[in-house]
Amino acid sequence: MGLDINLYKFENFDDYRHIKVSYSDAEQALYDAFYAPLAVDKHNELSPDQKRELKGQLTELRSQYGVDEHRNPLDSTYTRIRKDSKIYPDHKFKIGDWFSSHTEDGLDPVLQSLVGQTLCDVILPESVHYYTPVKWKEAKERATSLLAEMKERVAEVGDYKVREVSYNDFKDITKEKICSEKKAMDAFLTQMKEDVSVTNGYLCDIGQIFPDGIKVHGLVEGAASFALEGDGDKPSMYIIYSEPDKDPYKWYLSAMEIVIETIEYVLAQEDPSKYILSWRV
Repeated sequence: MGLDINLYKFENFDDYRHIKVSYSDAEQALYDAFYAPLAVDKHNELSPDQKRELKGQLTELRSQYGVDEHRNPLDSTYTRIRKDSKIYPDHKFKIGDWFSSHTEDGLDPVLQSLVGQTLCDVILPESVHYYTPVKWKEAKERATSLLAEMKERVAEVGDYKVREVSYNDFKDITKEKICSEKKAMDAFLTQMKEDVSVTNGYLCDIGQIFPDGIKVHGLVEGAASFALEGDGDKPSMYIIYSEPDKDPYKWYLSAMEIVIETIEYVLAQEDPSKYILSWRV
């Protein structure tokens, strides 16, 4: 499912954030103090008795700060906003619920591939918090401009899409030992036997799989868009492809329209400043 972006109405957001940040700091201090005298630094390395002790200390700390197990203040009054779009009522994007925006086929990766920006760049350019107030009028201007830029770029690229295929830094290549065309084919055939509902492409242990197939138009050599600190540039491959009988950008353009519709919904409320986006960055 990936990470959704949700809209909330808070009666007193400043109090909410103060408690949440204060608790997070206290929780981290508790973890540091608990692990300091131990010879381990991971929860799964603790003994059963140590896990119970840590759980008890965390429960007591949450009670002191008045937060639940998700670190949310219990006394805060807020409401989640989620409504069907009036222009695209059947779309997975909703007013106040931007579905799976960060996933492989979500809106953000498509925005990146088309115009080199993300929703966070446009809506919350200075955000570093999970919950962040929005300058809604400015956000509408930027979002409207971004939609126009998307449409212009889509007219230019047509049905072409692009996807990066680069080495996974966190993968142990000695485990699969895929070092020949035959072994690659064997791994692919094994993966195709899995019962996977996604048909338009997905990531798995062996790489990227496209059950419905794609038409490749080009393999562009370049550098990886992401590298671990200190690694420097790494080789990568960018696949230029299309999918038969599919309009590749219609869903994403509609999603961007619903982003703007969400902003307009907030601006029509009596006090837009009470409306906050939950944003994982």
